Amino acid sequence: MNFFKKIISGRSQAKTRLRDEKNNPILLQDFPYFFLALLEYLKNKINKPSHLPIINYSAIKIFKILLKSEISVLEFGSGRSTLWFQNQNIKKLSSVENNEFWYEIVSKQIISTDKINYNFKKNIDEYKSIGQNEKYDLIIVDGLGRNECMEYALENNTNESTVIYLDDSDKDSSINPEFKNVEVRLAENILRNHSVKTDRIIYSCRNFSPTHLFVKEGIFSFPKSFNKNNELTRIII
Repeated sequence: MNFFKKIISGRSQAKTRLRDEKNNPILLQDFPYFFLALLEYLKNKINKPSHLPIINYSAIKIFKILLKSEISVLEFGSGRSTLWFQNQNIKKLSSVENNEFWYEIVSKQIISTDKINYNFKKNIDEYKSIGQNEKYDLIIVDGLGRNECMEYALENNTNESTVIYLDDSDKDSSINPEFKNVEVRLAENILRNHSVKTDRIIYSCRNFSPTHLFVKEGIFSFPKSFNKNNELTRIII
């Protein structure tokens, strides 16, 4: 019984690993992704690192659809996602990191090209404004000061066709010490309010992610023009 509990046990805010930290369950149709996550986990254990981003599989599926067109990407918080995006169909990737040790690890694997703009910024004002006033096709908020980054990006880096994604949206900064100074739920509220005001589509997805054997949530904000994309419509509507 103890072994069984260990297998299904959740985290600080999740009853089981089959639920996110808001305690929403994974869809039955997505449960097989556990075995893909487990495979990536085992490969990682034998020093064969995953080349997929640590983002839930449902979100990755949507990214792959968006990448069928050449897009520009703004990313707050770097890592495996940065290395994955640089090998995809992108016009430009601007990414920022606040952890110097992690920045050094990732920067050694960055391809030297005009398409990639990788930055280290500790100061939150410099960090959140890395995209300046440039507009991007896809914005990913997954790092330091998510509420501040979300506010800045929505005001300065989005246009009518921009897709915004908030990772780990099930985290609660007030409870989980790991996420202090990140303010995930506040970032979610900012994104939801903006989407209501601008008549956008909010889509929440929860699934396992490569090498992580527990469910987590991510939230997208889509312009309604994406209704014309039949592949996406089947997922988000």
